[in-house]
Amino acid sequence: MDHRWACLTLFLVLLADTARGQGCGLSAFRHVPGKHCPGYENLVGRPTASSAEACAQACCDNSACKSFQYSTRRDCYLISKICTDEEKKTVSIGNMYDRIQASKRMVEARETLQDLRDVLLDLEEAAEIEQETRELEDMAEDVDMVEDAEKEVRELEEIEENAGMAEDDE
Repeated sequence: MDHRWACLTLFLVLLADTARGQGCGLSAFRHVPGKHCPGYENLVGRPTASSAEACAQACCDNSACKSFQYSTRRDCYLISKICTDEEKKTVSIGNMYDRIQASKRMVEARETLQDLRDVLLDLEEAAEIEQETRELEDMAEDVDMVEDAEKEVRELEEIEENAGMAEDDE
C-alpha cells in the first residue's frame, strides 16, 4: 500500500475515534442562560455535579435526558424533554442546556464525510496521474533505447559497408 494511503487511512480512523469521543459533552448542548424548563414531571435526575461539564456528562450518560439545568448554585437537574423557548421561564439563577438535535450533527457529519470523500478522490486521481507519468517515463526510456539500438545498427552497417569497400579496393 502506498504510504499516502496508509496515512490517509490512519487519519480517517483517528478522525472517527475523535468524533465518537466528542459525541456528547457540553458541546452537544445549546446554552440558554437565565432560563429554566419548569415541571417536576420532566425531572429524571439530580446528580451531584461540580460543573456544567459534569452535569452535561451526567445528561449524556442518562438515555432519558434531553436537556439539563445547571444553576448558578451548582445544582444539576436532568430533564426528559427540550422545552420550547415559549415554555422556558426566566430564572435569575438558571442556565438551561438543550441537547443539540442529532439531525444537525448528522448533517455536519455527512458534510465532513463528503469532504473526506472528495479528498480521497483527489488523492486517487493524483495517484493515477503519477502512475501514468511513470509509465510514460518508462515508455520514453524504451524509445530512447530503441533509438540508441537503431543508431548502433546503422553504425555497424556503415562499418560493414566501409569494410566491404575496403575489400573491393584491394
